This record gives sequence, C-alpha cells and structure tokens, in this order.
Amino acid sequence: MESKGKIILYFIIVILVDLFISFIIFMAISSARGMTIQHPGNADLFAEVFLITFLIAFLPIMLIVGIAWLYAR
Repeated sequence: MESKGKIILYFIIVILVDLFISFIIFMAISSARGMTIQHPGNADLFAEVFLITFLIAFLPIMLIVGIAWLYAR
C-alpha cells in the first residue's frame, strides 16, 4: 500500500513539474512571437506546448527514471 501511494505522489509531482516547464517554454515562444497575455491564440499555444512536452519529451523520461527509482529502493 505504501508503494502505491508513492507512485501516485510521484505522478502528481511529474505533472506539476511538467506544467511548470511547459509554462516557461510557452512564455518564451509567445514572447518571441510578440504575443501579449491577452492574445487569442495563447490558449491553443499553451495546449500544444504542454502536450508536446508531456507526451513526447517529458513523460517517457520521467517514467523510466521513476520506475528505476522505485526498483532501486
């Protein structure tokens, strides 16, 4: 039971860290494009950045690291 709680906590941390990284990337892209905070395309851009970083880059790496960390303990 303790292991299940650690896994759930780990995935929550992964999602929060990815949201933070996605927000940083999103702000860099939107400022490079000259978009303001109220720009209508910002919601779509953030959704794209979040999905790309989460599905392609972040999730597989963190899953491998998380599984290795759980088995190492």
